[in-house]
Amino acid sequence: MPILAVEKPLREKLGDDAVNSLIKLFNLSAIERREEIIEIAEEKFERRLSEEISSLKVVLLERISDSDTKFSEKILEVDKKLSNKISESDKALLEKISEVDKKLSNKISEGDKALSEKMTEGDKGLLEKISEVEKRLSEKISKLENKITETKAEIIKWMFIFWVGQVGMILGILFTFFRK
Repeated sequence: MPILAVEKPLREKLGDDAVNSLIKLFNLSAIERREEIIEIAEEKFERRLSEEISSLKVVLLERISDSDTKFSEKILEVDKKLSNKISESDKALLEKISEVDKKLSNKISEGDKALSEKMTEGDKGLLEKISEVEKRLSEKISKLENKITETKAEIIKWMFIFWVGQVGMILGILFTFFRK
């Protein structure tokens, strides 16, 4: 609040110029004091704010670490439960699979026995002829494979001879060309 007037006895003693100068001095002093007070208040506010933020950070970090620990514990519990359920399911599935496998094996062996009992001598003779034909066919196939292998080797040999001849001719042409 600036000083606007000075009492008459002081004005008469000092004079108008001195009073005006004194008023300016007091006003400037008041403005400076106000600015200093504002600066001090700002510093105190900033310090208090940084202290509060620091304490808030500490509290938040503690709560976050507590939450992390709780989440980790819950995840481990859920993981254990899931592992137990999965292992129980695996055991049950393996048991069911082995039961089905045994049943299928029994059915297949029963079917083979019934089929062999129903076969007549003509069927057995037919099976023997089929096995003979299979043997002869496999022999012919192996002979054919040998002939194919021999033919491939013969082709490769002639290809090599052809390549050597071609390289020789190209070299001859190059020598003749570069000699001149």
